[in-house]
Amino acid sequence: MPSLAPAAVFLPKGPAALAMDGPRPRGSIVPTSTPDDTGSEAPAVLVVDDDDAARRLIVRALRTLYTVYEASDGEEAVRILERVPPVACVVTDIMMPRIDGVMLAKKMRADPRLRAVPVVFVTGRGEANNVLDGINVGARFFIQKPFKVKDLVEKVRSVVLTTAGRS
Repeated sequence: MPSLAPAAVFLPKGPAALAMDGPRPRGSIVPTSTPDDTGSEAPAVLVVDDDDAARRLIVRALRTLYTVYEASDGEEAVRILERVPPVACVVTDIMMPRIDGVMLAKKMRADPRLRAVPVVFVTGRGEANNVLDGINVGARFFIQKPFKVKDLVEKVRSVVLTTAGRS
């Protein structure tokens, strides 16, 4: 299966791509944004949330540091993860239609290529069973909605740096 690198862009590059805050074409497997056009390869992060506003907020917070892919649910995330090189981190909501965040993490753990990719859960639900389910699938952090953007960025940065240190 051919892999699609972030350079396989079907959307505008440069500042026009960074300005895309609206919806992207469903099923597109291109980064929503990249940190710059200097040619350096930034780590990639996948953001998964069925709430468009929450997903856009997270994408905007991370796009200056990372190449960011986005998905509106776990099913779309699985398709993206199958087609792009392994990402440095997945930031996902737990409660989503079709495939939820916990099931997404389970699917990742079952795939040898994605097994080591860290998962950060961003959720509006902090109930004990959700936390336990997340711990059981290897979640690195739980971030409760509403959250401070600075806290989210620092947790993702920590996870990405830890992951980069192991490769």
